[in-house]
Amino acid sequence: MCNLTIIKVPSITTDLYQMILSIRKTVFVEEQSVPLHLEIDQYEETSTHILAYENDHAVSVGRFRKIDGGYKIERVATLPNSRGKGIATKLMSAIENEIFSISPNTTIYLNAQVSAKSLYTKLGYLPFGDQFDEAGIEHIKMKKSVTHK
Repeated sequence: MCNLTIIKVPSITTDLYQMILSIRKTVFVEEQSVPLHLEIDQYEETSTHILAYENDHAVSVGRFRKIDGGYKIERVATLPNSRGKGIATKLMSAIENEIFSISPNTTIYLNAQVSAKSLYTKLGYLPFGDQFDEAGIEHIKMKKSVTHK
């Protein structure tokens, strides 16, 4: 049975942030061949980073940041051995809850890898615009508008 814990990382100067980078390097740099200089970007310090543990092992990450018109979720990644267990869905829910605690009525944007589009569609995100290349991987812009009472 999977024991999942999801936390907000308080600072990029912590060991927790180093775990986040390790997962992102494994998934994006090693597995998907994204250049490291594109993976680690100028938004590291201004983003809120989220880390998921499965049975006390860091396995999934994501981040979000304020942008014009809402918030943007980025860098969602789950280690290969932990995929297919619903962890990314729970991580996305936790990220959305963090955003809604800041801004209950907002639009959330993301650039989904085309291979992950169905995951985000199931979570209520709608595609818009044309597909585009980002770091050698086909992406589609998606958004979800939410109004909480």
